[in-house]
Amino acid sequence: GSATINEVGSLRDAVPLRDTGSSSLTPDSACMTTTADAQRRAANILLVLDRSGSMTTRTGNNSGPSRWEAATAGIRALLQRLDDETQVGLTLFPSPRGSTDSASTYATPVVPVAALRTSRAAILSALSSGPNGNTPMTCAMDGSRQYYQGFSGEGSRNIILITDGQPTNECTGQPALPPCNLLPPDLACIERFERGRQTAVQVQVAMARALSPSVRTFVAGTPEASDAFLSDLAFQGGSART
Repeated sequence: GSATINEVGSLRDAVPLRDTGSSSLTPDSACMTTTADAQRRAANILLVLDRSGSMTTRTGNNSGPSRWEAATAGIRALLQRLDDETQVGLTLFPSPRGSTDSASTYATPVVPVAALRTSRAAILSALSSGPNGNTPMTCAMDGSRQYYQGFSGEGSRNIILITDGQPTNECTGQPALPPCNLLPPDLACIERFERGRQTAVQVQVAMARALSPSVRTFVAGTPEASDAFLSDLAFQGGSART
């Protein structure tokens, strides 16, 4: 009872067992074993990347990389880790094609979902277009949902939305500026206006999840992004948080 932990640990058997002679196992005590072939289910991933002007903001009190640099570095690392058979595509918003305020613009991704052995180089090349413009997140998610509705590939259907936060008014049915008093600012009115834009995105994510087959949305916030809205968005998309 007076032995220390170290002394007990140095013993060959802390609690020696008495040898009771030979023993045998009966056939009934043997474990049953079963083998089965398993095949990984195919995964289809559409990266939906925010390239709005606010993505140029630098992190860490302007001492770190920009949000765009952080996001694209993460995508490059991901593409190198996924195997060549993983199906991946890319949508950028606002679209580099010119028209940015229509969901139909985003119904065809910049790089359609395809096996990385063919899409990896195209995705990496598309990331060279830098940030510029507004944040038509509702348009992008609406178009991405439409894309998957016409998609014929086998396997799970997933969207990974990468953004620094707040959507602008495109495809929401809202005006560009809030119909609120700005001097002095009507904070309650402005908050309702911003919440309306957020709700429009959540509706698109929920509609995608309700499809058959379902489209699951994951959300990756860039450094210093607002967690509250993005986590709500992830929840609507079938994942737990940003």
